[in-house]
This record gives sequence, structure tokens and C-alpha cells, in this order.
Amino acid sequence: MIKARRNKNMVEIIRDEEGNSYEGNNITAEFVKHFETFLGESDHVVPIDDAYFKRKLSNEEAQCIVKEVTDKEIKEAIFDIDSNKAAGPSGYSSEFFKKAWDIVGKDVCLVVKELYKNGKLLREVNATRIALYPKIPTLNKVFEFRPITCCNVIYKCISKILTNRIKNGLSEIMSINQSAFIPGRHIQDSILQSQELLRGYSRKNEPKRCVMQVDIQKAYDTVSWKFLEDILVNFRFLSKMVKWIMVCVSSSAFSICLNGEVHGYFKGGRGLRQGDTISPYLLTLVMEVFYIIMCKNIEESTEFRYHFGCKDLKPTHMCFADDLLVLCKGNKGSVEVIRKSM
Repeated sequence: MIKARRNKNMVEIIRDEEGNSYEGNNITAEFVKHFETFLGESDHVVPIDDAYFKRKLSNEEAQCIVKEVTDKEIKEAIFDIDSNKAAGPSGYSSEFFKKAWDIVGKDVCLVVKELYKNGKLLREVNATRIALYPKIPTLNKVFEFRPITCCNVIYKCISKILTNRIKNGLSEIMSINQSAFIPGRHIQDSILQSQELLRGYSRKNEPKRCVMQVDIQKAYDTVSWKFLEDILVNFRFLSKMVKWIMVCVSSSAFSICLNGEVHGYFKGGRGLRQGDTISPYLLTLVMEVFYIIMCKNIEESTEFRYHFGCKDLKPTHMCFADDLLVLCKGNKGSVEVIRKSM
């Protein structure tokens, strides 16, 4: 079964975005070139005014999430990692650390505390392997693969501690448009709400309504690090927490796993890694900025009208895993406000 699956996933020919074909050793070179360009680019993003941010983290919550990291917290984070998760570049899975905790636990705690004490993280700890996941059954182009990252267990522990600390404060600053990854909310709420709002679209003589589905599957890979740092500051995360998060995000380096071998080694320049525990929560903060911009444009517009059934709660969109559902009344003015916000 292993051999059959390996043969099935073997990439023997590939095409780039311009349609040029590659075979043999040229395949790996093209993959490394593509992802080095795609993940290594740094985009210029227009900064957003701090006055736009109405909801901010409370001082008590901001102080709570930067408290000293304890050995107990580190151990709980290690033991909370699934033992069946793929090992990172180090080759060690979380099961190894669990079984040998009495031997390696003290050293692990010292390594993890180094980040929280001095704000430094070795690149070797944050080295990442990219596993290429096919988006469609029949593949022949480089960009039809989704990069899923395999991180080292030590980094997973660091990321999980950060995640556990920031996620409790998200409910204070996130709007009702987002329900996934936020404690006390469930993504099923958005699914049920969208089903209610989309009822009757095929009927005649119904109110004019407009729904736009936006595919944001590349949102993880194209997030600007400078933009992420700015919004963390604007949401009133303390400088210590901002530094911890940005060190974890910006010190990443990648290698490509292809046809059973590892190729390349290059530094990242943008994006959030799919497979990193903290990435979905950082993406919710990024998507909240879309809501902030949308609200600002709605206030300045006299033609925007809310979708039928949304007048009371005033939801403008709903976020799912890699899709965005945008809602408005079916008139030109409303659609133009949405287009301006994007």
C-alpha cells in the first residue's frame, strides 16, 4: 500500500505558470524556484490608521498573556501535540519527547524559555519542510499544489503556548462575522446563518439580494509580515507579545519534500504557515481588518444597504476556512462599497 501510494503521488512532469514543461531533476528545481519566489517575496502594504480600530485588547488581558512561561505550561503543550503528527526536519515526533520527558524535559524547557526571555529563536528550531498537497485530482502545474508545513516539535510547543495565550482574548476584539477558532463560538453558527440567508434565492418577487463567495485559499501564504505586526500593535497587544509572534513568523526557513526527497533551503519573506498552530488565529486578526475597512466605507457611503435579513445584526460577511461569503443588497451602490473594501 505504501509503494502504491508513493507511486501515485510521484510527480514525473510539471508545467510552470507560462506553460513550460519540466521533467527529471528540473522538476525539483522548478518547485524550489516557485516557492522561493512565492513565499520569499515581501509585499508593500499601505498602513491602516489606528483610529479605525474600535475594539482593542483590555490592559488586563494584554498583561495576562505575557506572564512568565512555566515548566508545567511547556510540558502540557508538548503532551497536547498529537503523537501521530508528522515529524519535522529534526526527525523526532512528539511521541519521542513524551516517552523521554524525564530525560529531555529539562533541556526542552530551557530552549523554549529562551524565546520568551530573550526574544530569540534559532533558525534550526524554526526550520520547516513543505509537503505538497494536491488541490485537484489531476495535477500538471506547480501552483496546483498547496504547501502544508511540517515544523519541529520544539517550535510546535512554542507556537501552542502562544496560541493558548492569545485565543482567549480574541472574543474581545473579533466581530460577530467571525466564528471559527474563537472560544465560545462555532463555525457551524456561520453555516446555519448562511443557510437561512440564502433561502429563496430562486423564487420570483423576492427582495434584491447579492452574495459573493471569495476564495481566500492563498491568504495564508500571502500575508504581509509588516502588516501583521502593525495590526497586532493596533489591537493593543503588548510589545513583548508582538515580538514573540513576529520572531516565530519571520524566522522560518523552508525545504521542499518532493518524490520522497528533500530539496532546497530558503528563508521566508511573507505568509503564515499552513500547519502551524498559531496561523489560523493570526489570520482571524488579519480578516478582522477587512471588517474594519468595510465598516468605515459603509459609514462614508449613502448607497450601501444590508442584505435581506441582516438589518438588525448588520453582518456584512462570514468567514469560513478558506472562503469568504460577502452579503449586501442587490444594488450597484452596495456592490461598489464591497469592491472598494477589497
